[in-house]
Amino acid sequence: AQNLKEFGYDNIKFENKVDIPGGHKGRRFTDIMGTKGNEELHIQVGRATQSGLPVAREKRAIEDLLKAGKNVKFVPYNG
Repeated sequence: AQNLKEFGYDNIKFENKVDIPGGHKGRRFTDIMGTKGNEELHIQVGRATQSGLPVAREKRAIEDLLKAGKNVKFVPYNG
């Protein structure tokens, strides 16, 4: 969240609900969301493969969010 503020985003929210009509799931929750003017950035934090790509469930979540017209950035963690 602090990094978003450093890049000019404000109104930081956690677990932001996004409705996904016709998606893999009817709704998703992005881990972090920030706004900069009219721009929204949704951060999806999740597990990644050894090559750094999102695992299947994260990939489906990202696909749904993109389908809903959201600007999404994936941040991998493996722990």
